Amino acid sequence: MKSILGIGINTFKEGLRDKTLLSVFISGFLLIAASRILVPISIGESYRVITDFGLALVEVLSVLLTIFIGTRILYDEIERKTIYTVVTKPVRVSEFLIGKLFGLTLLVFSIQFLLFLTIFLFSKIYLHFVFWKVFVWFFFLFFEMLILNGVAILLSTFTTPITSGLISMLIYIIANTSNYLKELSQMVKLPIFTYIANFLYYFLPNFTLTNVKTEILYNLPIDKGLYLFAPSYSIMYVVFLLTIATMLFEKREFY
Repeated sequence: MKSILGIGINTFKEGLRDKTLLSVFISGFLLIAASRILVPISIGESYRVITDFGLALVEVLSVLLTIFIGTRILYDEIERKTIYTVVTKPVRVSEFLIGKLFGLTLLVFSIQFLLFLTIFLFSKIYLHFVFWKVFVWFFFLFFEMLILNGVAILLSTFTTPITSGLISMLIYIIANTSNYLKELSQMVKLPIFTYIANFLYYFLPNFTLTNVKTEILYNLPIDKGLYLFAPSYSIMYVVFLLTIATMLFEKREFY
């Protein structure tokens, strides 16, 4: 446990020095602040328009942050040869990867929280509306990004950052549209398309199961079971991803 925390904290500190992190945060802050121009044209729906824009923006920036940093998290260690200082210590592969995931997750969590806090303060100051439910979406989005972090780390064990980034982005898109693909396969009724849609639906991450953005924006009730399902589903899926990543990473020459 001590080694996992040490690797995680070190990964978090390295991430803080990454220029990508600063660029994402500044861009998000400025875009959320610039969304004030939408207030005059929203005609009574200002809080909903601004919140919808802000939530979508934070989601996109979180994905970009995860992909740009997560897909390089192992590659940089190997390129800088710092991986050898780790493997010479009594640290198991699983501990090393869990530590990397912990550090990346803590990094993404910090930026997400600051951006969501910006949206909340913006709504309170400029719209005079206390929108507490923005933190509900923060809860669900965090566990979505936890899975995407795991995907990025798994891919980085055997591919280059560019390839990992492209595949991670594709998986994220599929994860948000898998329900629609399954419904489309039932309408098209082509066996091969049905097999592919079912594979994507059951094997790849499915973020449509925990997407409550509509309920948040329109103040609709949220199924209480989702508050337990989201973390359970995410943790089990991440354990599955790390298990595969460990088996692949153990085959590298330095282990």
